[in-house]
Amino acid sequence: MTVKAEVAEIMKTEGQVYEWASKIEYKRELTSEEKEISEVVDCWAKEIGSKGADPECEIANFIIKTIEPEVYDRPDALLDAMFNRGNVGEFDDVSIIKNPKNTLIAHDAAKGGNVDKSYIDTSLLTPTWKHKQV
Repeated sequence: MTVKAEVAEIMKTEGQVYEWASKIEYKRELTSEEKEISEVVDCWAKEIGSKGADPECEIANFIIKTIEPEVYDRPDALLDAMFNRGNVGEFDDVSIIKNPKNTLIAHDAAKGGNVDKSYIDTSLLTPTWKHKQV
C-alpha cells in the first residue's frame, strides 16, 4: 500500500485525524494506532518535502479535509442564540458604493491652524490673513 493510500485510509474515519492532531498539540499520550498515524503522516510529509514543492496541493487538501468538518461545519445553534446573526452590528464590516461628499468646514481658529487662507479686502488692497481649522 502506498503512503498516499494509507493517508487516504486514515482520513476516511471522521474526526480521527483531528483528534490525533489535538493530542499531538497538547502533548497527550498517544495510543498505538495514533502512533502509526504519526509514522504514516510523517513519511507522507517527508515524501512531499523531498520534492521541494507541492504542485498537487496535497497538504492543503489534507488540512481542508480534516479541519473544515470539525471546525467550520458544526451547527451554529449556540451562536444563533447568543447573537443576532445576519444583522449589521457595531463592529461588522459593511461595503457601500457611494460618491464621497466633502463635508469639511473651515472655522476661524487661533494662529497656527491647519489651513492657511488669505482674503483680499478690495477697499484696502491689502491681504487679510485668517487661520482656519478643519
